[in-house]
Amino acid sequence: MRIKFEATDTSGKAHKRSSTSHVYTHCIVIHFAPHPPSNLWPKGIAACSHAEWAVSRALAERNANRWRKEPSVEAIEILEARQV
Repeated sequence: MRIKFEATDTSGKAHKRSSTSHVYTHCIVIHFAPHPPSNLWPKGIAACSHAEWAVSRALAERNANRWRKEPSVEAIEILEARQV
């Protein structure tokens, strides 16, 4: 049986995931900063977000600490996931 999960970040965007084998309790949303234009990307890169899912709060904190070391990360949110 497939279980569906959802978490909503501070900007109001819903992050969704479904699984047959894991029960996720937390969602880590990583917000990346925009990059200015360069030779490789003449138009630059727009700001974006990426979601990762974790089965416990401790694992979510560990994943967030790994992302905090990246210079391109603007903000990190750890959200409670709810079953839909």
